Amino acid sequence: MLLKSFWGRFGMNTNKTQYKVISNPLEWIEMVSDDQFIIHKADFSHENYVQVFYSSDVDMHEGNSQKSVVLAAFVTCHAILKLYEELKKIDKRVLYFDTDSIIYIRSPCQYRPPCDYL
Repeated sequence: MLLKSFWGRFGMNTNKTQYKVISNPLEWIEMVSDDQFIIHKADFSHENYVQVFYSSDVDMHEGNSQKSVVLAAFVTCHAILKLYEELKKIDKRVLYFDTDSIIYIRSPCQYRPPCDYL
């Protein structure tokens, strides 16, 4: 389950709102004119620069070569299968579980998962 948290980063959204400080008026005009950017907010309250919050247009977003939704789905699927396998072994002693943990009553002479992290 610990690996699920690590591998889940492959499925993260790469088109999040970004922040930029622009002090050159030409750079601001270029950014506003470029269809690649969606401007969410521009703060002109500072005398020497503008603060811009923007993201990429979904149709023009290049993505990231280090992200893979397919890989993230594959790892998540196998982590859930492993979780169900352990739930079946622990059976009625399970008190609670979610996507990456199991809370159960520990009894001597009964099955215990092999380690703290599966």
